[in-house]
Amino acid sequence: MGKKSTTVKIYGKNYSLVFDGDEDHFNEVVDYLNEKMDNISKSAKVVDSIKVAVLAALKITDEYLTLKKNVDKVQHLDNEKAEMLIKLIDSNVEELRNC
Repeated sequence: MGKKSTTVKIYGKNYSLVFDGDEDHFNEVVDYLNEKMDNISKSAKVVDSIKVAVLAALKITDEYLTLKKNVDKVQHLDNEKAEMLIKLIDSNVEELRNC
């Protein structure tokens, strides 16, 4: 896929951006960012767009890192389970060889 350019509205301002990849995904990212910025603006009663953007970046980074830690935990558990299964299979194969 080649690079595409588009104009999007983020927190009421138009931005001309270039992106690489799926346009639907890109639009989903923009929508998600707008949603976060709107929620922060309303809940924190912050109007300054730079402060709202920084708070949104912090919130999104927190969400990302939390999800990443959860994925890492699941992968670690999957690796442990795989190792246990391999040991169990090896043990059974060795037992069958000795019969």
